[in-house]
Amino acid sequence: DDLVLAGAAQLGIGTTAPEALLHVKAADSVTGVLKIEGGKDTVTSVGEINSEIQFGSNDPSVGGTGNVGGKISSVTEYNNGAWVGLAFYTYHQTQSDLAERVRIAKDGKVGIGVTSPSSQLHVETADNEVARFKSTDEDAQIALQDNTDTCYISHDASADIMQLGFNSTIGSTAVSYTHLTLPT
Repeated sequence: DDLVLAGAAQLGIGTTAPEALLHVKAADSVTGVLKIEGGKDTVTSVGEINSEIQFGSNDPSVGGTGNVGGKISSVTEYNNGAWVGLAFYTYHQTQSDLAERVRIAKDGKVGIGVTSPSSQLHVETADNEVARFKSTDEDAQIALQDNTDTCYISHDASADIMQLGFNSTIGSTAVSYTHLTLPT
């Protein structure tokens, strides 16, 4: 049997014992694929939605969106359809519709709060605090690294100081230098 409708309104594709409302199971050594295809035969503008997965809610307070509380959409990023990104939308009661929150662009750049990210990670917000990084041990460090050097911002909880510095290799010698130490 390729398609089975079980007694509990569960649909199985490739399985006779579905374990969820929709259960798709590929054969041994076969990659399971779920394909959703749509959109225009000829894309003519940026922003057209080709296909999407919608996440609904039975809660009627998710209003104005047909009870859709989130979705992932395949979005055209060039007017001939040659570039496509993924957009992640969420719902908030004070807004009338779903809003795009995260975009993974055609080139792998990730935008949070921006639909056209200009760097590998582009965060844009009207809030004063743009990002928060939390370490669960006593010390924390953010490292910026290129092909040869690592710059860092760190916090040493035992000394209660913040440091700005770099680690590098000069010839075959590893060096570490702290440029600035500030009390916290």
